[in-house]
Amino acid sequence: MIWWWAMDWAPDGNISEFEPIDLAEAAHYDGDPKEFFDALVEAKYVGKTLEGYEVLNWHNIGGQVLESRKKAAAKKAKQRENAAAKKAAEAAGKTYVPGDIPTDIPGTNEGRLPLSRYIKN
Repeated sequence: MIWWWAMDWAPDGNISEFEPIDLAEAAHYDGDPKEFFDALVEAKYVGKTLEGYEVLNWHNIGGQVLESRKKAAAKKAKQRENAAAKKAAEAAGKTYVPGDIPTDIPGTNEGRLPLSRYIKN
């Protein structure tokens, strides 16, 4: 539960601005929040830094999930952009839309007329 909470509330893994009760509530811990926090430190889930505390090995745990979310969001934004460009081009009567696969693909004969059409016998 702490990792999911940290992804939303401390995406860089730095939990210095939060109190032990915040982490205890995030984990649905009913006991003493200070004891819970001390147990996280002792178990090396949380570590002391110069600024305060951080989730240890954060990049290996939540950081990778956040990176993949960013990449997926960027990919989806590009897909939306291409779809909007295609829709606008179709409305304007254009046949080629940026992002489409060109009909004449370099290095292939796709989209080209047969050579026999150009050669006179």
